[in-house]
Amino acid sequence: VRLTSQLSSSKAEQRESERDRKSAEALDNLKRLIPGTFGRTFDLCKTTHRKYNAAVTIAMGKAMDAIVVEEEGVAKEGIKYLKAQKCAPETFVPLDSIRVKAIPERLRRLGGTKRPILDVISVSDKFAPAVQYAVGDTVVCDTLDEARQLAYHSQTGERYKVVTLDGTLINKAGLMTGGASHQDAKRANKWNEKEHQLLKARAEEAQRELASLGTVHAGEEAEAALQHKLEQTRGALQSA
Repeated sequence: VRLTSQLSSSKAEQRESERDRKSAEALDNLKRLIPGTFGRTFDLCKTTHRKYNAAVTIAMGKAMDAIVVEEEGVAKEGIKYLKAQKCAPETFVPLDSIRVKAIPERLRRLGGTKRPILDVISVSDKFAPAVQYAVGDTVVCDTLDEARQLAYHSQTGERYKVVTLDGTLINKAGLMTGGASHQDAKRANKWNEKEHQLLKARAEEAQRELASLGTVHAGEEAEAALQHKLEQTRGALQSA
């Protein structure tokens, strides 16, 4: 029975991996063939600290994997391409069509560790609307006690959508969702994978620059600076 379960789990992982591969390939083709295709929401931003990875993942939900595009016409072309190539359906977020409201300042004055989750996400002005569209006015806080206090015992009676660092979510209707999910854990790990790839690219760049000093005249200070940069990046890569 155990062996059968392991085989079934292995097959499921293989199918999931194949779906991910095809999805990534489809996105690469969309970006290459259709100008104005930028990438998935999580590709265009990052958390300010890895402790927020799980919370941001839950707050974004499926919108984390949505494809952000310049305008509605690009989205239509993308859908047309996916249908023609018999690719799996994708969700598109056209920057010219989405409407988001400014985060109320009162959400920044809730006290404790509570703050708008948008404030723990780093994103360029161009893609900020797509990220806000994904997370809305969700509030993040460190602990479940804080989340429950805000969600169920607000002094103003206002309803909040609150998520904790471990990914426990309380929606505005008061429903609480939490626990371990393989799919959520896998999606949350995408932030770490992205950071790892970025650090790896920086290390390779520093290595190339250091190697070029052997053929191009450069001062000892420049070489020492590059060596320091390389060591710092390698250290960050090991701890990522």
